[in-house]
Amino acid sequence: DYQRLRRITPQGQVSTVALVPGPEGVLALQTGARGSLYAATGGSAYGFDSGFSFFTIRRMNPDGQWQTLFPTNDPRQPVIAAACEASLLPAGLAVDAHDAVYFTLGNAVLKLPTDGPPSVFAGDLKAAGADDGIGAAARFSSPTGLTFDTAGNLYVADSANHTVRRIGQDGTVSTVLGRAGQAGIALGAAPAGLDTPYRVAWTADGL
Repeated sequence: DYQRLRRITPQGQVSTVALVPGPEGVLALQTGARGSLYAATGGSAYGFDSGFSFFTIRRMNPDGQWQTLFPTNDPRQPVIAAACEASLLPAGLAVDAHDAVYFTLGNAVLKLPTDGPPSVFAGDLKAAGADDGIGAAARFSSPTGLTFDTAGNLYVADSANHTVRRIGQDGTVSTVLGRAGQAGIALGAAPAGLDTPYRVAWTADGL
């Protein structure tokens, strides 16, 4: 039942609001402006000696109609073909104020603009690391959840590094929470300590 999207009201009432089209399961969800809902869906297929993945970035409009923003069955970028061959699937998704979609894939954060195919925004699909830097010079290790703050900075749950990273609007990546390579909960002043963060959120009051 991983293709059904459910809604839970404040009163605890559960209902099905949508069924994702096709054979793909839901990997990540994010609300957008004007009542839209964004979803990364995908799956994997395996043969005798190899496998590959496939995924789609979709938007559900307020009327319940799905729109395909990018399908990997038509990979217009070599980076996407390489990701599918390596059986990589999106793990997190966020939408900026201009409706561009960002998603984590492998060891990178990709950006899908409204007028073209996705490309690497920060990090590297295959190469893992913990380096801060600008864009492709930075390194992540199995990044997952994403969220934007009110100033347009993108935060990344860098799971295998046990850190939370921030990507500024100019693409500069910095480490804001946790210590790379050091798993364990340490409370107190930043950077403190984290253990495999998987999701991250930004609240209206700046937390």
